[in-house]
Amino acid sequence: MTLVEFFDYRCGYCKRMTPEINALIEEDPKVRIVMKEFPILGPESIIASRVALAAKMQDLYAPVHDALMNHRGELDTDAIYAIAEGEGLDMERLRADMQHPDVDATLRRNMELADTLNIRGTPAFITRNGITPGAVSRSTLRDMLASARKGNS
Repeated sequence: MTLVEFFDYRCGYCKRMTPEINALIEEDPKVRIVMKEFPILGPESIIASRVALAAKMQDLYAPVHDALMNHRGELDTDAIYAIAEGEGLDMERLRADMQHPDVDATLRRNMELADTLNIRGTPAFITRNGITPGAVSRSTLRDMLASARKGNS
């Protein structure tokens, strides 16, 4: 079963959901999480999303994503690049990859999909049964997945 999350690295509610999502994956290994960068909280959000997507080109998306989501305090440009460097990214390559057409395309597709689905904030969770906006409990996530597995809305 797939759970899609639209998120912003600067969203406090998204950050609060990270341990819930991780715990959900641990208790239900059949859950597949699809992360959709949705940088709507300012220029630093866009930079953080570009860093994460570019990190994927160095096979370091997961650790960079986790480090960005677990960061406490202001997530400004300096903090974003410090996190990337701390996760072992080749910084020269990262800066080049951040401008790669694939990064632009991914962000554009995510924004267009959010617009089509009328998603205006983060986090937002999607199963085949629909969209649930906002931070929710792990039990709500479990219920969403159980309902989607049954085909109920």
